[in-house]
Amino acid sequence: MTSTAGPSNASFIDVLASGVHDTKNTLFDALSRIDAVRRAPASASETAELLDEAYVAVERSADRLTQILSAYRLIRHENPVVLLPTPLRDLAEYVRLRAGSEWRGTAALKVGAVADEVWIMDRELIADCLVNALLNASRHARAEVALELAADAGGLRIDVTDDGPGFPPQVLGGEEPAGSIGLFLAGKLAALHERNGRRGRLELANLPGGGARFRLTLP
Repeated sequence: MTSTAGPSNASFIDVLASGVHDTKNTLFDALSRIDAVRRAPASASETAELLDEAYVAVERSADRLTQILSAYRLIRHENPVVLLPTPLRDLAEYVRLRAGSEWRGTAALKVGAVADEVWIMDRELIADCLVNALLNASRHARAEVALELAADAGGLRIDVTDDGPGFPPQVLGGEEPAGSIGLFLAGKLAALHERNGRRGRLELANLPGGGARFRLTLP
């Protein structure tokens, strides 16, 4: 089953509210761990573990707030795309390095086939989107997450695939999954890439052999 994702402007408030709610919960979780360190004596290893967990929670909250701000700017058209020629091999390596520096899952990160082409796109925003997709996939993958870029007359297809359980039905069914700011951003960003009357799009699918595919297609 395949779904073309990208919430409408009318649904944006719900997406934003869900993101704020999740961020609040994550911050409260971090505060509870810090408070546990303050209130109860613990061994050095226990204290370090609690502080590490609190750090991860705050880091996730910061990332989510960055996404919320980016979504708000996109919906208000305050963050237009900057289209520049981008070598696809350079983009793939840039994304691999950025995702690798934040990688927390046990799955391997693989860069598969990459077209030897130069494509017009907003390199930084597309890279942000792909890093987020890779990191999300790493949390569900069993053994491997892969990035591939293929170009033909139909456009540039950028795939992030994993061998996890796949997308839940409510995502592929076109409903708004809770906290889908990343998908909102990806869909809006893809649509902002336009050439010769064609717009980019985001497609989500579960693979026949298992796993999920996040695909950005740019004109």
